[in-house]
Amino acid sequence: TLFRSVLNQKLHAKYVLVGRDFKFGFKRAGDTTLLRALGEEFCFETAVCDDISFDEQRVSSTRIRQALSLDKLEQAAKMLGRPYQITGHISHGAKRGRLIGVPTANIILKHIPLTIRGVFSAEVLIAGSKKIEQGVANIGFRPTVDGKNPQLEVHLFNFSDNLYGQRLNVNFKRKIRNEQKFDSFNDLTDQIKKDLQTAQLHLGLGTCSK
Repeated sequence: TLFRSVLNQKLHAKYVLVGRDFKFGFKRAGDTTLLRALGEEFCFETAVCDDISFDEQRVSSTRIRQALSLDKLEQAAKMLGRPYQITGHISHGAKRGRLIGVPTANIILKHIPLTIRGVFSAEVLIAGSKKIEQGVANIGFRPTVDGKNPQLEVHLFNFSDNLYGQRLNVNFKRKIRNEQKFDSFNDLTDQIKKDLQTAQLHLGLGTCSK
């Protein structure tokens, strides 16, 4: 069964916390009562947490996704208790950013749904480090480049170390603009420079030039 192969054998779960309306299994037939029974069989404790409210409404994953889809990052952060975050390992890219002096760390989004898209100011934590780095993040399909594979690209200000293979936690702070297709790579380059200035302004690192 799923519980034997995943919760028991792979995760070695000892404690499972779910919401009161938690459903699972075929046609969502499983509920917290069944989960508790399975817990007794597979030796893990089940706990059901109380509802949490925001603006006098129950917080749910649906509400959080809706807020993110409408670019309401601050509202989503209040419901999450932290900024919306994507975590992943850095992979090699085409290195186009280096050609214009804006190298990026690239995370392929194979199994992460694109709840948000566009260009954002961001704060980044590198695994094993306690220092928060700041930069600009682009998440989407990069329509000017290829428009095929979803990817997260992050440029860090005042940072030059090798990040390949390392794990990043990217916190999205404020949206700068929607993703768009430019007529040329030069037009994209000009816009990226403007995005960097805007991100620095958002993060308190400087002011946009006139």
